Amino acid sequence: MPPGLLLLVVAVSIAPVQTIDRLMAVVGGEPIFLSDVRDARALSLLDPAGALAALSAPDADAPDEMVLERLINRRLVLAEVGRYLRTPPAPADVDRAVEAWTARA
Repeated sequence: MPPGLLLLVVAVSIAPVQTIDRLMAVVGGEPIFLSDVRDARALSLLDPAGALAALSAPDADAPDEMVLERLINRRLVLAEVGRYLRTPPAPADVDRAVEAWTARA
């Protein structure tokens, strides 16, 4: 083995490992990454006065687990709300309803 290649192999094997991102949870088939948790905390995306907020508002010192729990709860609530959203009526149905309403007047 050439000495340069050996040096390269040794240098690569002792290089420090750096975590770029990490999967924290999967909710409804959608991932929540560590970067999502940190962004939510940094940008104050979780409203402290909202129904999903805990007693204390998320801040720069909030642990990742607390912010992650709030993100999970938010996604679960949004998924539940999405189940009950009604589809908008067809334009023809709207036209018929308007015609029926104006005919009564």
